[in-house]
Amino acid sequence: MEIKKIGLNSINNLVKDDEKLIVTIGAFDGIHIGHQRLLLALNEEKKKDSFNRIAVLTFEKHPDFYLNKRDEELIIENNKNKYEEFLLYNVDYIFLMEKELLPLSYKEFHRLVLDKINTKMVIVGKEFRYGYKALGNVKTLEEDYLVKTFLVVKNNGEKISSTEIRDLLKSGNVEEAAKLLGHNYFIELENFDIKEEDDSLIISGLCDNIISKEGVYDCNL
Repeated sequence: MEIKKIGLNSINNLVKDDEKLIVTIGAFDGIHIGHQRLLLALNEEKKKDSFNRIAVLTFEKHPDFYLNKRDEELIIENNKNKYEEFLLYNVDYIFLMEKELLPLSYKEFHRLVLDKINTKMVIVGKEFRYGYKALGNVKTLEEDYLVKTFLVVKNNGEKISSTEIRDLLKSGNVEEAAKLLGHNYFIELENFDIKEEDDSLIISGLCDNIISKEGVYDCNL
């Protein structure tokens, strides 16, 4: 798997001429069961042609941070773990889009990004939006590419979103968040200290993803 940054001056020669890319696009804050369905669909398409390669177009930081819509601490999963999960789904390329690409219109995004990486097919959620002021959608993608869409919903018919998972974690509902993630929620600490106090271990350190509401939780250490 190759990880490459994409800016306006670094788009050429990112893939081989004979490679055809099956692409998905998104922030992917926590690879939840909706994202997993998209990644499985990418693999299904890859099997149809030996020249196909799987690519994920995403951001090193969530676009909300660039647009000052939320705090950087409020992420479900750090990049290291996210990339490791992509690897499990046989992703060939991760393209990290730079902030300077956010103002592109959807037509400019097609010409300056998707065309440059030999995009053959795009697989996204049914409600996917992109480009300046989110004017691009599935219909605009279909003007230039083969497109497949999926909508993964809960039992009540509501779609699954990273925003909902973040809200569940902040409220302390770890079990429901785990159902939507498709795995147990976890955090990682760096440069941590462990102190013994009475019958407890007090662990402190730096964490770069969401810590749930203060409380008592069953967990593995």
